[in-house]
Amino acid sequence: MEAINTGLDKAVFKKIMSINERMSFQNYIGIKTKEVGKNYAILQLTFGEDHANTAGIAHGGVTATLLDAAMGMAAFTTGKDVVTLEMKINFVAPGKIGSTVTAEGRVLHNGNRTVVTEGRIISESGEVLALATGTYFAVG
Repeated sequence: MEAINTGLDKAVFKKIMSINERMSFQNYIGIKTKEVGKNYAILQLTFGEDHANTAGIAHGGVTATLLDAAMGMAAFTTGKDVVTLEMKINFVAPGKIGSTVTAEGRVLHNGNRTVVTEGRIISESGEVLALATGTYFAVG
């Protein structure tokens, strides 16, 4: 899947895609970038057996990683180099193994040193699986 740029500055988009390629852990678990635009990013992941917890549903750590990736990428669309400062997640419904989910990250506030975001994971049927907020610190 090739990521779609929906109006983001081409240089910023290219930088985000380059950063994304070097994100070893998120690439290892199979996160794919679907769409990136000004102040938002949309990612996808198919939950596999390797993502399961002992209850046979998607592990919370995988869910958290997907949310962090979506919100972090949205924060990167501001043109800042950022790292995660804090996250809060509400797990609403279980992620079913074998299903493909969509994660959306959006910028709520673009400050001088921090970017505040929100994220959500949606199932194939449109059910909200998780909601999050995150704060990202501008390192450059």
